[in-house]
Amino acid sequence: MAAKSAHEVFEKYTRDLRAYIAGGLFENVPSGDAGHEPIRTGDVLLRLPAMEESLAIASVMLSGYSHCGIAVEERGRIFVADCHPSGSGEGGNTRFIPFETWSREESGTSMVHWLALRHTALDVSSCARAVDDISKTTRFGLMADHFGRVGEPGKGTGNCTSFLLAILARMGLDCTDVEALGRVNQHTFLTFLKIMEAGFYDLIREQGARRFMNIAREYGITGMLGWKGVMLPPAFAEMLPGFKVVAYQRPSGKHQDHFAPWLEHYRRTITALRAAASCHGIAPAQVPVELVKASGSLFGRVLAGEPRECPLDGVRLASRILMAESSDPSNYIRIPIGARHALNGQGATQRLCSQAMILATPAVLHAARLLGWKPIKVFDACAKEGL
Repeated sequence: MAAKSAHEVFEKYTRDLRAYIAGGLFENVPSGDAGHEPIRTGDVLLRLPAMEESLAIASVMLSGYSHCGIAVEERGRIFVADCHPSGSGEGGNTRFIPFETWSREESGTSMVHWLALRHTALDVSSCARAVDDISKTTRFGLMADHFGRVGEPGKGTGNCTSFLLAILARMGLDCTDVEALGRVNQHTFLTFLKIMEAGFYDLIREQGARRFMNIAREYGITGMLGWKGVMLPPAFAEMLPGFKVVAYQRPSGKHQDHFAPWLEHYRRTITALRAAASCHGIAPAQVPVELVKASGSLFGRVLAGEPRECPLDGVRLASRILMAESSDPSNYIRIPIGARHALNGQGATQRLCSQAMILATPAVLHAARLLGWKPIKVFDACAKEGL
């Protein structure tokens, strides 16, 4: 790759990061809407409501988001098409609601943040028709009937992820690589369930994890330990090389201070994931040094394990980044502690105790491994299965 092309790779990465910074991910939450590119038809939209169920979904997927949709312009106004439990029809269905409502609240609950992604190669002219056709044949279900076949047109039971994926496939997106992300997502999700049942959280009395377990039982998820399907994360488009970040926003509100600790993991991984997308198609030796420095140690460690002679595959690299995160048991404590703070808030003393627990976690888990603690053995077995 010529020096100019290497510069372009770094510029692509920094453009993405500037959108996150402008929207308040790495800095204080802006007092108003941050400047960004206008949302337009075909943009993929991700969001995280400040509610328990949404936080649980995002946490077990090592993701920053729990829900997705697609933008469609109608009569000069941007709407969002999605598949949601509160959609029209009994048990939920597909919806078509104004973007300003979708991005700010759900059933009276504020948003933690939202993200807009754009793929310039998509046939945007076919978006409205694709949304209309697939909406007619999709009803909501927590687990989609057709997760196993990526890009299959919406039919039967679907959720926000399968609904969006079917629309993108109808618009001409090659979705074959998405299954790799689904396999990683399934691994992290089932690891969480297995270690929870083994008593991983009993020692620290982590109530955030216990509350998720109750939600999982309510939805029948705890019976999925032997499930072999493909579980796609709502934020899959964030990890596909063709999508660029066009807008990010953390809407201001009192809840934002509570969610700041939970967002720490997302802040750490998103720099690595966007670096992976930016470097798609170039050899490891051609990755700009400044990009490696800017994206953090997580990206650098995973990049070092890539074959030196082969062009980088952005989706494969993103999968390896998430798998590396899932192999660190400390994350399965840090994230629930952040969730506890997000849901309950904490005083200064409680927050210091939580921070001390997070700092001590690696050493405690190392000692637990040496002592042969059963839950850590279960975690190690899960990590080995995921290799």
